Amino acid sequence: MTLIKPSLFLNRLVVFYKGKAVYDEKFNKGVNIICGENSSGKSTITELIFFALGGEVTRWKKEASLCDSVFAEVIINGSFITLKREISTQTRRPMEIFWGNIKDALLSSSEGWQKYSFQRSESKESFSQCLFRALKLPEVRGDGSSNITMHQILRIIYCDQMTPADRLFRFEQFDSALHRRTIGDLLCGVYSNDLYAKQLSLEEKNKLFESLRQKLSSIHTILGAADQELSVTKIEDEINSLEQERVSLYKDLENLRKDDKKQDAKPDQNIELNLRNQLSEIRQEVSALKSKKDQLEFEISDSFDFINAIQTRINALKQSSTVRSSLGEMNFQFCPACLSLLNDNVGKDSCILCKSKKENDKENSYYLMLNQELEEQIKESKHLLNKREEEIQKLNLALPGKISHAQETESRLNSLIRSSSTESEIQVEELSRKIGYIDRSIENAHEKARLLSLINDIIEQKAIVNSDISRLNDEISAIKEDLKNKKETAYLQISELTRDILGKDLDRENEFRHADIVSFDFGDDNISVDGKRQFSASSMVYLKNSLHLAFLRASTNNSFFNYPRLAIFDNIEDKGMEQERSHNFQKIILDISENISADHQIIFATSMIVPELKNTSFVVGEYYTHTKKSLRFS
Repeated sequence: MTLIKPSLFLNRLVVFYKGKAVYDEKFNKGVNIICGENSSGKSTITELIFFALGGEVTRWKKEASLCDSVFAEVIINGSFITLKREISTQTRRPMEIFWGNIKDALLSSSEGWQKYSFQRSESKESFSQCLFRALKLPEVRGDGSSNITMHQILRIIYCDQMTPADRLFRFEQFDSALHRRTIGDLLCGVYSNDLYAKQLSLEEKNKLFESLRQKLSSIHTILGAADQELSVTKIEDEINSLEQERVSLYKDLENLRKDDKKQDAKPDQNIELNLRNQLSEIRQEVSALKSKKDQLEFEISDSFDFINAIQTRINALKQSSTVRSSLGEMNFQFCPACLSLLNDNVGKDSCILCKSKKENDKENSYYLMLNQELEEQIKESKHLLNKREEEIQKLNLALPGKISHAQETESRLNSLIRSSSTESEIQVEELSRKIGYIDRSIENAHEKARLLSLINDIIEQKAIVNSDISRLNDEISAIKEDLKNKKETAYLQISELTRDILGKDLDRENEFRHADIVSFDFGDDNISVDGKRQFSASSMVYLKNSLHLAFLRASTNNSFFNYPRLAIFDNIEDKGMEQERSHNFQKIILDISENISADHQIIFATSMIVPELKNTSFVVGEYYTHTKKSLRFS
C-alpha cells in the first residue's frame, strides 16, 4: 500500500495496573474490531486509545480509573514511536515520548524518554507541538490565542457514545464555531505549512509594527516636542554651545577662587573626597555597562552562529532522509577501509559491513528524535537571543547618560583641585548653580539627541516592517485563494462519498436511499441531507458515521488532506441501532477498506459483530463478556 503523510496508526496498546499489564493487544492497518457484550469494556479500550494519542478525558469509567498508565506504540509517517500517559482524575495530563518501539521503551526506565506537558509555555513545548512536528502538521491557531492540539484533532477522528448523534465533533463545553471550523479546514488540507509560516510571520510583523508605534509615541511624549522642528544636528550644536559655556563658567569659578582673600586656604578635603568617590563609582558603572554590552554582543553573535549551525544540521538531516528514501539502501561489495571483498552471507536482515541486525523502524524513529531535539534547541536559542537583544537595547539607553554624568563629575573635581580658595560664597553659589543648570541642560540635550536618533531608526524600521506586512498580506491572499479551491474539492468529495455510503443503507430512510446533496458544516457542527437535519435517532448515528467514514476515504484519495488516515468508531450501535443495519454498516466499512490503496486504519467496537468476522484477523483480542472483560485485573 501507499503511505500518505500525515499518517497515524496504533500498533500496540498496553494498559498497566500496579505494574502489571491488564491489557496488551496489537492492532493492524486496515480494519480492527473490538467486540463483546454490552458493558464488557469495549468503550473503555477506545477511550484509552483516545487518551493515549493525546485526547483529554474528564471523567473515567470505573475500570479505567483504577489503572496506572497506558502505553501506545504508534506509527507516525512510517516511524515507530511509543507514547505513555499516566491515568489520573486530574486533567491535562502530560505525555512521555520514546523515539522507538514499545519493546525497547518498556525496557528503558528513563533513558530515551522525553516528557512534554499538555499545555505549551514560552520556554517549553507541549506534546501536541511535538507530535504535530512528527506528523508534519502545521501549527494552527483556533479562536483567541489557543492552538489546535492533538485533543482537538482526535475530537473528529474518535466517534464516542456520549456525544449527541447530530454533532460531528466529540462534545466539549465552551467550544466555538471558529475553533471547529479551523480543525475541519486543517484536516481537509486547507491550511498549509507555507500559509502558517507566513501567518506567523505576519503576526510577528504586526506586533513589531505596533511596538515601534508605541515607542515613537512614548519618545514624543518624553521630548514634549512632537510638533517642533527638531533634528540631531541642531541638538548637537546646542550641546557644543552649552559645553563651551560650561568651560567658561568653570574658568570664572577658578578665577574667583584665585582672587579670594583667603589665598592660603585649601580645597575642602571632604568635598574633593566625595567627588573622587562619586567619579570612581560612576566610572565603574560605565565600565561594567560597557563590559556587559560587549559580552552580550559576543553572545548574540554566538547565538546567531549556533542557530545557523543547528538549522544547517536540520536541513542536512532532511536531505539525508530524502536521499535515503529515494535511492534506497547502499550495498557494498568491497570494504571501504581495506578494499577486500565482503562476505555477503550475512543475510538480508543484517548489515554487510558491521554484521549487526538492521532495524529500519529504529532508524526512522531516531531521525524523528534528532529532528525534535534540534527544533527545540533552535526555539530555546531564539528565546535567549530575544532576551539578550532586549538587554542590549536597555544598555544602549543607559550608557550615554552615565558617560555624561562622569564627564560632569570629573569637570567639577578638576575645578576644585585647580583652585584653593573662593572670593565670595554668594558668587561661588551662583556660578555653581549656573553650572548645575548647564549640566542638566547638556544631559537633557544628550537624551534628546539619542531619542531623536532612535526615532529615525524606528521610522526606518517601521517603513521596512510595513513593506513586509503588505507583501505578506498579498502572499497570504494568494495562498488562501489556492486553498479555497482545495476546500471546495475536499468538501465536495466528502459530500459525494457520504451520499454513496447512505445509498448502501438498508431501506430505512427514503432520503438516504435517494439523496441528492449531503451538506455539512464544521463550524455549525451539523450535517444535512437535501436540507433535512432531523431523522430517527439510529439514522442520525448512521448519517454521522457515514460522513466520518467518507472523511477517511477522501483523505486516502487526496494527498493534500491533513487527516491522519485513522478513524475510531465506538457508536455504530447507538440509539437503538438494529442488528441487521449494524451488520450492513460493518460490511460497508470492510468493503471500503479493501478498496483503499493507501495505508489507513479503522478501529470500531461492536456488540453485534457480523458472524463471519468473529474469528478472523480483524478482531483485536477476544470476544469480551461480563465475566471476561477487556481489562484483566485478576
